[in-house]
Amino acid sequence: MIFRVRIIASHPKIRLRKTKMAFYGNGLFEFVSDKNHREMLINAHKAFTNTELWNWYATYTPSVYESYSLNTTTNMERVEKEMCKEAIGREHSGITAAWTLAQMKFIAVRGYDAYKKEVLRK
Repeated sequence: MIFRVRIIASHPKIRLRKTKMAFYGNGLFEFVSDKNHREMLINAHKAFTNTELWNWYATYTPSVYESYSLNTTTNMERVEKEMCKEAIGREHSGITAAWTLAQMKFIAVRGYDAYKKEVLRK
């Protein structure tokens, strides 16, 4: 499954760091009111956790010809394969895939608690 959406995201360069899993949170997203969004987030969070690719994703920037949801890196293929183990992971449109991966990028860079704070602020 390849998603045909292009995202332009900017973030400061981050040094690769060993980060405790607590930084990435429990992945339950109980603060997200929309059930479908919550299920997509849980699925993606589980995929990054199971593949142990959070640190990699925090520093990954796709080339100008790719996006977060349209790329062929081995690591993103691993995440995609893990997401597709559950039905919700196979039901993405290009837009929902891009949105979900952008949320995971935020968590990879700034942490689960910062994400929760941002969601509750809105």
